[in-house]
Amino acid sequence: MKYLYNIKLLVGALLLLTVLFSCEDVLDESPISQTLEGQNYTSNNNARLGVAGIYDAMQESFKLQHYLWGEFRSDNFIPSKKAIPEYRQLAGNTLSPSMVNTLRWNELYTMIGRANLAIEKIPTIPAFDQDLLGQAYALRAYAYFNIARVWGQGPVFLEAIKSLDQEIKKKQTPGDQIITDIVIPDMKNALKFITATTGEFRFTTASVLAFSAHVYMHTGEHQLASDAIDDIVALNQFSLASDRKAWANQFLNDIDLGKFQIGSELIFSIKYNLVEDGQRAAGVYALFYAGVPSFVIAPGLHQKWNETFPTNEKDWLAKYPNPEDVPTYLDANGDVIYGDYRYYESFEEARAIYDINNTNGGERLAKYAKRNFSPALDDTNTPIYRLSGLLLLKAEALNQLGQREEALDIVNTIRIARELPQINKADYPDQESALDVILTERQFELLGEGHRWWDLVRNDKAEAIIEGDNKQTLFPVYERHLVDNNLLKQTTGY
Repeated sequence: MKYLYNIKLLVGALLLLTVLFSCEDVLDESPISQTLEGQNYTSNNNARLGVAGIYDAMQESFKLQHYLWGEFRSDNFIPSKKAIPEYRQLAGNTLSPSMVNTLRWNELYTMIGRANLAIEKIPTIPAFDQDLLGQAYALRAYAYFNIARVWGQGPVFLEAIKSLDQEIKKKQTPGDQIITDIVIPDMKNALKFITATTGEFRFTTASVLAFSAHVYMHTGEHQLASDAIDDIVALNQFSLASDRKAWANQFLNDIDLGKFQIGSELIFSIKYNLVEDGQRAAGVYALFYAGVPSFVIAPGLHQKWNETFPTNEKDWLAKYPNPEDVPTYLDANGDVIYGDYRYYESFEEARAIYDINNTNGGERLAKYAKRNFSPALDDTNTPIYRLSGLLLLKAEALNQLGQREEALDIVNTIRIARELPQINKADYPDQESALDVILTERQFELLGEGHRWWDLVRNDKAEAIIEGDNKQTLFPVYERHLVDNNLLKQTTGY
């Protein structure tokens, strides 16, 4: 998706936006010598290049940050002994404004700037492609939603930056206002204009509905979230993975085994390709697996998973004595494998990696690759929305709406699909106990997919895992941004 050589002229003005955030970064860009006020938006073909440029910025914005923001502050991972200081801070919830990899937001605003230009110029094209306009709205909404939930506030730009005469230094707008005034209207415009129902690597009706469900869960509008997920199901285009192999193939990008990353659950993913995007196209290997990665799975999650689904016959039968609950999958010798196959596909089998305290603290995540590979060879797609995650999100919404039985039925739907014993609904007699089992199922199902931290924040459970006095769940503003724009204010608590 690297069309930058084609769209440099088209989006040259957008480089002005980076002046707001990092003067030193602007020096690395091509000169702003052909700022043409979007005049290249003269045909739908040019518009396609422009929208491709927004996706290109999305790739850069989220190849690391999707995981840095949504995964590593949670109880899923701990830092390894090779973790850089910034990642130790992140996993330990001792964040500081100097964390450049985590906090630098330049690419997000490049994404927004390109979307602004597309939204302004596409309607001026005779017989313009409405689907392209809808995608631009969805992409801008997705960027602003992440600004709102990561920092709780941020500068807002809704017009393409074309000259230094425009106001390029702005104060932050509160996150709630960003969601109300920009994200939700943009989502609605996306649904109005988008014509494609499905398509994994672009915003379509299905993926905008999935995005909408997450936004409405964030705002506490649980019925709207549930309705959006119902609309996805009604499309009849997605189904749950039917067995272990089908589940694993949604994620697996192993150079020896092959790049699969296919499946009937995948609604929206960010695509990476070594030919188009160059070496280190994606961030999965570096973060999760190659050599000694920065993060390893927390021993507490290992224990929690084994307590829920024991991996030996004795403990399994003690917990699940019903013969119908004995797993049906076998090892190479034909012996029954006890436990949750998601566990076996997610944890490295061979050994635990030493953690920061030089103890065998946890395994590498083996969901995306089973062997060591250089991060230079990484073109792993980032799965953003899957059907199983959406169904479990609906369970959470229904539970919040007082429909506990229906919510637990969805948990059992996932358990059946994963060949696991169903829960006994009587064991979860109230809203809080039902929420716990729903969130645990999401934790097992979505490990390493960038959702756990937001699950905890959304349900007021994040503060409980933060040690120390600063229970701030928002992220600080990167210190360089404060220097480059003196109108910005640091996040409270930092």
